[in-house]
Amino acid sequence: MSLIYQVASQLKLLWLSCGASDNLLWVSQNFHNSLNTMNIPHTWYLDVGGHEGKVWSSGLYQFSQRIFK
Repeated sequence: MSLIYQVASQLKLLWLSCGASDNLLWVSQNFHNSLNTMNIPHTWYLDVGGHEGKVWSSGLYQFSQRIFK
């Protein structure tokens, strides 16, 4: 088993979040697509907005709902 899959198997949650209008959205989408290609489980959260506080706080809220169950 490769190192990537060994590490991935130990993760409880891999969270990716980005705003749909963020100028660096393509970076996050490429990473998300790569994880899909490698069948590495993760959560992809795309929010309305750019690289701004409301998107960050929304992503943090969604993330916290999953880690504090």
